[in-house]
Amino acid sequence: MNIRQAEENDFTRMMEIYEYARKFMADHGNPNQWGPTNWPPEDLIHEDIRLGRSYICEDDSRVVGTFCFVYGENIEPTYTVIEEGEWKYEGPYGVIHRIAGDGSVNGIGEFCLDWAFDRCGHMRIDTHGDNIVMQKLLEKNGYEKCGIIYVEEDDYPRFAYEKYENGEKSLAWEEIKTEHIIQNEWIDFRESTYRFPDGREIGPFYSYSRRDYVVIVASDEEGKYLCVKQFRQGIKEVTTEFPAGGIERKDGKEYAAKDEVNAPEDVAEDALETAKRELREETGYESDEWEYLLAVPSNATIADNYAYIFTAKNCRKASRQDLDDTEFVDVIKHTEDEIEEMISKGEFQQAMHIMAWLLAKRR
Repeated sequence: MNIRQAEENDFTRMMEIYEYARKFMADHGNPNQWGPTNWPPEDLIHEDIRLGRSYICEDDSRVVGTFCFVYGENIEPTYTVIEEGEWKYEGPYGVIHRIAGDGSVNGIGEFCLDWAFDRCGHMRIDTHGDNIVMQKLLEKNGYEKCGIIYVEEDDYPRFAYEKYENGEKSLAWEEIKTEHIIQNEWIDFRESTYRFPDGREIGPFYSYSRRDYVVIVASDEEGKYLCVKQFRQGIKEVTTEFPAGGIERKDGKEYAAKDEVNAPEDVAEDALETAKRELREETGYESDEWEYLLAVPSNATIADNYAYIFTAKNCRKASRQDLDDTEFVDVIKHTEDEIEEMISKGEFQQAMHIMAWLLAKRR
């Protein structure tokens, strides 16, 4: 089976399924949930389709089930008040309404519930007190009865159920399409489309891969901090910052392939060698007192590379600078107070370097 969003040309088939469901309910001791009001009304189903919250369950291209699914913060107003109990978990949740199958395939209800839960990890749902079939289905699939709620269409109480999965699954996006806008030896810049936890497919989103790098908070034997001044084309200004540089990969690439997974701790040793090299090349200083502080995503919103933060103490002058052809770098020493003042005035213009400074001062 598979699930897709409903379209207007599914409407007639959906109403046939609801007609079957009303008869099934009545035959199984639940005549009052949908029967007296001929629920759900046609206008509501048209609205569900128009708003993109109506879904179809197919089996071999046959429409065998349908439901409404929504996700968000306080998405269901009737769940605001719950009696004889309480909801167990806070935060955004998904809700299934108007779930029905045509009886031709076993497991339609469970399949639809699992589909919805896989997309959000936190579900709330209600069912009529006489709907024993649905209550058993929910309890079989790990839903916990939390209390009683009431709906607008009638005065019958509804049992309220909830299911929650610890972790981040309820917030995760699924990447379903990727186009490499630029992919050369320096950068992999991508345009992607994602499926959101509520099932919507949204794009474009942009991200890139570049190589990991190091940042070194280095101090000399007098306790002054080694900084460098250089032009940064992003803000088109000369900045003051700490020595830093990219980690050279063993395969010669500038960045990892998108599907490579390298834990930060696995490459910390290579990062240390890079830090020693960058300090020596940019400043001419060396140190025997190195400490690895942290590996942190450089910009988790749009990039997948990491910054590796180190301190180097009692640095001593060992050589002249050894800069690349494209590097124009001056070395300048600052006291702790001077760096604090530059940060407070917005004159230390690298966010990751400020983070490195704060981490180093905590040691």
